[in-house]
Amino acid sequence: DVPEDIFHQSMGSFLQQSEEEISQIQVEEVKVFSHVKEITKYFHGNAVKEEAHPFRIFVVVRDFTSMLDRVCKEVGRLQKSRNPPISSQKGPSSTSDDKLSRSLFPTDFDRN
Repeated sequence: DVPEDIFHQSMGSFLQQSEEEISQIQVEEVKVFSHVKEITKYFHGNAVKEEAHPFRIFVVVRDFTSMLDRVCKEVGRLQKSRNPPISSQKGPSSTSDDKLSRSLFPTDFDRN
């Protein structure tokens, strides 16, 4: 009977602790849903009342970050293809694109 008593005490303690944690999680859930509603209302206005999916904002953010990632990769590829490595450059380029770049985005080397 001693092992059963220890088991029942352990399970009772586990259940009590679990119920407390579940209650805390439910309180946090209400807060999170409230914040999601506020954010969705901010970005979508009155459409929130008609919106069946309050988590649509997360889809919008995911799509935006995916698009931003693609653009950054594309810009990186374009930069690599347009600019040869620094070691192969013999001096400042005289192309009009390069002059425009340098005037818009001067570097420390250009200022000296």
